[in-house]
Amino acid sequence: LFGWLTTLQAGMGALFVVAMVVSFGNGWQIAVNRMDNPRELWHQDAVGYEVFDLAQTLQMLVKRESDGYNDLPITVYEDGEVITRSGIIRWLLRDYSTVTYVNHPAEARQQGVILMPTTLAPPELGGDYVGQPFILSRRCNCPLTLQSALAWFTQRKTLTDPQPFQQVTLWLRQDLYNGTSAQDFQ
Repeated sequence: LFGWLTTLQAGMGALFVVAMVVSFGNGWQIAVNRMDNPRELWHQDAVGYEVFDLAQTLQMLVKRESDGYNDLPITVYEDGEVITRSGIIRWLLRDYSTVTYVNHPAEARQQGVILMPTTLAPPELGGDYVGQPFILSRRCNCPLTLQSALAWFTQRKTLTDPQPFQQVTLWLRQDLYNGTSAQDFQ
C-alpha cells in the first residue's frame, strides 16, 4: 500500500496542483493587475488606466449637464491614427447617442465637449476652452537582452520606460467647465 510508487504519484499530483495555482496567479497578474504594463510579452500595446478616468469624466459631465441621459453632444476629431471609428474612443462612446465625428479640427469650433488627439497643437476652437490629456495606450520598445532578462523576469523592469502611444485631449468649453450653460448668459 505504501511504497515508492505511491509516494511518486502523490508528489506528482502535488506538483501538478502547485503548477496550476502558480499559472492561474500569473495569468491573473498579467490580465488584471498589470493590464496597462506594455512590458508584458502578451500585450506590448497596452490600454492605459487613464481610459477609465476619461470614461468617468464623461459620465460626470453627463450627470451634471443632461441629468444622466447620454445625450450630451460630444464632437470627436477623427484623425485616422489615434482616433478611429474602430478604436478605443469608439468603444468608450458606444452608449452616447449624440456623438459627432468630424474630419477637420475646424469643424469642432464652438462645440461644448471635444475629443482630439494630443499630438495636434492646441487648436483654435473659437472661445475659451479647458483641456485635459488622457493616455489611451502605451507602447514599450524594450529589447529583452540577456543582461535585462533577470530584471524583467523578477521585477518587470526594463532599460527603457514605456512611452505613451495614443493620447487624446478632452476639451471643455469654459461655460461647461464652470457648470453653467451658455443660455444663462443670454
